[in-house]
Amino acid sequence: ITVYVVSLGSTAETVEKLALRIAGCIAGALAGTAAIVFLMPALTSIGELMAVVAIGAGLSAWVAFGSPRIAYAGFQIAFAFFLCVIQGAEPAFDLTIARDRTIGILIGNLVVYLVFTRVWPVSIAARVEQALAALREQWARLASPGYAGKRRADVAAALARGRALREDVALMHYEPSWVRPGPQWLTAHHRELAGLAALEAPMLLLVERQPAAATIEGWLQRLAAVAHGQPPRVDATTTTQRPAPDVTDPPSAALQSLGDARLDEFERAASADAAKE
Repeated sequence: ITVYVVSLGSTAETVEKLALRIAGCIAGALAGTAAIVFLMPALTSIGELMAVVAIGAGLSAWVAFGSPRIAYAGFQIAFAFFLCVIQGAEPAFDLTIARDRTIGILIGNLVVYLVFTRVWPVSIAARVEQALAALREQWARLASPGYAGKRRADVAAALARGRALREDVALMHYEPSWVRPGPQWLTAHHRELAGLAALEAPMLLLVERQPAAATIEGWLQRLAAVAHGQPPRVDATTTTQRPAPDVTDPPSAALQSLGDARLDEFERAASADAAKE
């Protein structure tokens, strides 16, 4: 039995890799079995065996250099294909060896799945919460008048962090139900990240033109309140009132109006979803 240690930072990432590994193993084993049944009996030299291996490696490489979502499976297709086809220094067609090696891989992956979903589960939710809070703070800092960093480079970093967060939330469907947060948590974070994606362009252009701390902070507060089904927070230090557009700077006023319009649309969609629920 071949046990692979494929644990990553969370159960979701581990299960995603396990799914790709198992899918690749099955595809490679089927291709290897077909080669043993239909091609190996006709091979008579090591050169012909190398040609079959090269064809399998080429097809596996084509998958491996494809979409990042399936690229990992390409390596597993090649591995399983090689285990089935390469049984020695000459062409061979023993199906028992191919069967046993494939079963060993699958059992090893099952053991890893049980360990990292039952014995040592780690949800990706905590990482999402920390990264989302850091992203909100990063946008608020970027919009402050006294920001001392390289605003353009840091804006690019904020955009990259937002994309990584959306990918992390998308990975959560790989988590078993006993590890994954509840549906309310998932809905709220899907909504907030979708709203942040809609506001990225206005915020990017607004902080490039002039500091807009009040505007962007108000947007972020409204977005968080709507996504989590809470009333906007208003106290002595913060407010969700919309700042008046700067009529002396028409492009900035237009960006502010665009962000407000997108938030209004987002609020209407969230209200409609809540009514349906």
